[in-house]
Amino acid sequence: MPQQPFRDELADRRRTTLLLFYLAALLSVIAASLAGRILPFRTPLLVLAVVGAATAILFLLRFLRSNDFNDFISPYIQSRALVKGMQSA
Repeated sequence: MPQQPFRDELADRRRTTLLLFYLAALLSVIAASLAGRILPFRTPLLVLAVVGAATAILFLLRFLRSNDFNDFISPYIQSRALVKGMQSA
C-alpha cells in the first residue's frame, strides 16, 4: 500500500494566512490609489482602504503569533528536558 505524503496542516494554515495578508494589503493599496482618481467614489474607496488595512494587520498578527508560539515551544521543551536531565544526574 503506497504511503500518503506527509501533510503539515500548520504550515498550510500559515501559508494561507500569509496569502490572505498579501491580498488584504493589495486591496487596501488599490482602493487608496483609486480614491484619489475617482472622486465620486472617494468615501467608499477610502473606507475600503481602511478596512483592507485593518484586515491585513489582523492577518499579519495572526501569522506572527503562530510563528512565535511554535518557535517558543521547542526551546522551552528542550530547556526543560535539559534541566530534568541535569537534576537526575
